[in-house]
Amino acid sequence: MGPLAKSDEPSPFKLSLRYPEIDKREINIQYADILDGIINVSNTNSEKFVITSLSFGDKATVGNENNQFLITGNVEHLIANEWIKFITHISSLDRTKAKDKSISLGLHVGSLEFINQNFSNVNLKLNDIDSGYHLNINAEDINGDVKFDRLSHKNPVNINLQRLNLVKNKSEDNNEKNEIIPNIIPPLNIKISELSYDNIDLGQMNLTTSRIDNGLSVDNINFNKSDMTINGTGIWNIINNKQHSKFNFTLNAASMKTMLETFNYDVTAIEDGKTSLALDAQWQGTPMDFSLNNINGNLHMDIEKGRFTDIDPSAGRLFGLLSLQTLPRRLSLDFSDLFGKGLAFDVIAGHFDIDNGNAYTNNLTMSGPSVNIDVSGRTGLVDQDYDQIATITPKVSNSLPVASALFGPIGVGVGAVIYLASEIFQSLPEKIDTILRKQYTITGAWNNPQVTKINQQEDIDNNG
Repeated sequence: MGPLAKSDEPSPFKLSLRYPEIDKREINIQYADILDGIINVSNTNSEKFVITSLSFGDKATVGNENNQFLITGNVEHLIANEWIKFITHISSLDRTKAKDKSISLGLHVGSLEFINQNFSNVNLKLNDIDSGYHLNINAEDINGDVKFDRLSHKNPVNINLQRLNLVKNKSEDNNEKNEIIPNIIPPLNIKISELSYDNIDLGQMNLTTSRIDNGLSVDNINFNKSDMTINGTGIWNIINNKQHSKFNFTLNAASMKTMLETFNYDVTAIEDGKTSLALDAQWQGTPMDFSLNNINGNLHMDIEKGRFTDIDPSAGRLFGLLSLQTLPRRLSLDFSDLFGKGLAFDVIAGHFDIDNGNAYTNNLTMSGPSVNIDVSGRTGLVDQDYDQIATITPKVSNSLPVASALFGPIGVGVGAVIYLASEIFQSLPEKIDTILRKQYTITGAWNNPQVTKINQQEDIDNNG
C-alpha cells in the first residue's frame, strides 16, 4: 500500500516522453483511469526548472509557474502519512532552493487515512505561505488548518482545528502497519476547539510538544470543558526498540456527576461532589494506546460534599467507589434509617495502585454525616469485578432521631440516655459507634456486586 492505497492487481500504465524544444522535456503519465500527469523540465545555462501536475480522475493541466508541483482531482482512498513523507521529501531535495519551490494541492478524498483514523469525504487544500505550507482540512469529523515550515523541521507545526472527532481503533494489525515513530515528529503546537474521542466529549484541547533524543516530550496538554479541566505532561519515547508512554494528569470537576458522565458512566443519581483526581501512569505503546487494562501507576482521588440519591447497583463502575452506594440497600435490616432517601457524604478520598488491569486500595474512605465507610481490596478493571472488604461505622451518637430509630420502640428513651450520657462521658459516643460497626465483603461483577456480612453466623451464635 502506498500513498494512493493502490491494490496489488496489475493496472495499465503508460509513460511517454517528448522534446518540444532542445532544452525542454515533457513527460506524460497515465495510470489506468486513476492518475493523469504532466512533468515539464526546462534547462537553462544556470538553472533547471520543473513543473509537475498530477490529477486524479481528470486531465492534468500545467501552470506557468516555475518549480511548481500541483496535485488536483478526486481520490477514493488516501494514506496521509505516506503523502506527508512524499511532500517532505520533494521539498527537502535541495534546501538551498526550497524557498523557490511551489506546492499546491486541491483534492477531494473519499476516505482519508491518518494516524490510524479514517475520515470520510475530506476536502484538502494546500498552498505556500512565506517559507512554509498552509493546509486546510474540511470534513464532518475534522475541520481546520495546519501550518508548517518547509525549510526547518525544528520549528513547530501549528495545528488549529475547530473540530476533531476520533474513534478508538481496534485493529491491532492496522496499528502495527502505520506505527508512528515519536522521535521523527516535529515540535507541535495544537489547539482544538471541539475534541471528542470514542464519543467522549473532551471539550477544548491545547497541546505543546518538543523533541527529545529518543522520542517526544509532551510539555503541556490541557482539556477544558464546562465545569471540568484536565492538565498533564508526559514522555513518549522508544526504549529497547519498544514504544513507551508515561504521563501525569490532574483532573478537577465541579461535580462527581460531571466527571463520570464525561467518561460515559451512567450515574445520573449523584448530586454535587467537587472532584479532584491525580493520575501517574505508564504503559507500553503510544499515547493513543492508553487503556485502563494496560496501564501501571497510581491514582489519588478527593471528592467533597455530595450525595448518592438513588441506590443503583448498575452504577458500580469506578474502582469500587460506586459500590459504596449499593451498601445501604443491602444493609436495610441493619442501618436503613441512617441513609434515608440517599447517602450523603462530606468527603470520599483514597489512593489506588494500578497494576496489570487491577486497582488496589487499602484506604478508600467515605465520611458522611451519619456513617463512615472504609473500603480495601481489589477492583478488576479488565474482568470488571470486585474483591473488597467494606467496614461500616454508623455515627449513631450524632443524631437522636437516628439513635431512636435503631433501638426500636424504646428508641426515644435510649436516645435520650445516650445524649445525656455522652454529655457526661465524652468517650461514650465513640464506643457506641464502635459497637455498631459492621464489616461486609463486596465480590462479583460490577453490575451485580454481592454484599455479604462478615462473621454473620458468629453474631447470631453470640446473641443466641
